[in-house]
Amino acid sequence: MLLVMIRKEILESLLSSRFTISSLLCLSLIPLGFYANLKGYEQALSDYLQSVQIYESSMKGNPNINFQGEGYRSPSAFIIFSTGFENILPTKIITSRDKGVEILNTRGTDNSLSLLFGKVDLAFVVTSIISLLALVLIFDSISGEKENGTLKVILSNPVSRSSILLSKLIGNCFVLMIPFMVAISIGFLILSVSGTISPWQSDFFTRFILIIATTLLFIFCFFLVGILVSTLTSRSITALIGVLFLWVILAIIFPRASTMMAEVIYPVKSQQVVETEKAFQKESIEKEKDKRLRLLYDRAAIEFNENPNSISVGPEQTPLQKTYNQRKVPIETEYNEKVQRELNRIENDFLREKKIQDAIARNIARLSPVSCYTFIVSELACTGSLQALQFLQDVQRFYEKIQEEVYSHFRIETYGSSGGATASRINTDPDIPKKENMSRFQTHFVPISIVWDKVWVDFLLLCLYCLAFFAIAYFSFLLYDAR
Repeated sequence: MLLVMIRKEILESLLSSRFTISSLLCLSLIPLGFYANLKGYEQALSDYLQSVQIYESSMKGNPNINFQGEGYRSPSAFIIFSTGFENILPTKIITSRDKGVEILNTRGTDNSLSLLFGKVDLAFVVTSIISLLALVLIFDSISGEKENGTLKVILSNPVSRSSILLSKLIGNCFVLMIPFMVAISIGFLILSVSGTISPWQSDFFTRFILIIATTLLFIFCFFLVGILVSTLTSRSITALIGVLFLWVILAIIFPRASTMMAEVIYPVKSQQVVETEKAFQKESIEKEKDKRLRLLYDRAAIEFNENPNSISVGPEQTPLQKTYNQRKVPIETEYNEKVQRELNRIENDFLREKKIQDAIARNIARLSPVSCYTFIVSELACTGSLQALQFLQDVQRFYEKIQEEVYSHFRIETYGSSGGATASRINTDPDIPKKENMSRFQTHFVPISIVWDKVWVDFLLLCLYCLAFFAIAYFSFLLYDAR
């Protein structure tokens, strides 16, 4: 009996205009999104390779003290699934001896409208369009049958209410899955023939399968939302208003309002304020260090019967300069540690508060299955928060290598008196490597194992949402008045 009822639901859905509209939307938007984002990736990859090539052509000879190391972030090939943070993540880094690391987004406003309106990736199509199609396909499956008077006729036969509920779920899901999977297959074919991406490569194919599996679970979740509303209403128009209201809440309000709510609940100062505070603290400590070093030089000069305000620097150190360089080591060590300690304190306090705020925002957003799905897909596509953190780690690792290979080979000896006289000498180690032998910046994409440690909660919540919606719909239908 269940199979007969499933065939009935499938046939009715296939003959409806809703199936035609759903098919047209799926078969047009999903392949178009795959193709457009593939072209976007090809352009980003071309820009990346050209930038690297130009930089490599300049990496010849010996570096000097003003050497600037450059690194370029490789774009993610998974942006066809979710663009996520891809358009706002920095694309270039510059290292220098004095400023440390400067992070830039050289992509700028190459396509300002895409930044304004967003891109039609798979995550957008699924969360904004297919989720709505799932609701539209099933919203009147129970209430519509009651209005037509067919529900009580069906229930007069020896068929259980659970069979009716399951047949409507399975039948309507199957009907939507036909155009969806066909569209996904076309998109996969586009990737296969492009030559830019190798979709059969192990890591890409694994992520692809996981994203599609999560997408199917998410779509099923919205079918359950639709049938739940249908079991709670007795008229189709009421059910339609109900599913549209829930869709607005789940797809728009919770995901977008979560950040604003977190900022109200737990306000955190901005990154700009933090950087200003760090610069002020560093300048204050550096001034204090400079004052002590100048007094130290004055005392050393008096010991050697020299004028502190008459400083000359030659190729070799004088006895005064040797003595001063030995005595200043503890002071420089003390203040360098103090600077690092203060900067770390400010940064760690900010990161701790920001982490709390982000956790609040994420937990509020998780009240919607749309947010859970978005978190999972963006992390699997290497365009989420984990990839942003991985990029910062790559930047730090690159700077440490350049620091060791280049900047540590230049030592600046500075001599200054409290009267304001200043002179300096630059000492260069002879074994400094050539530019062509230095380390290059490398982009590392977050492994699937680490992604799973981050998103398993969201996947579990999706499953729990499905169970909760089905349980409520089931018990509601058991009490449903078919008259």
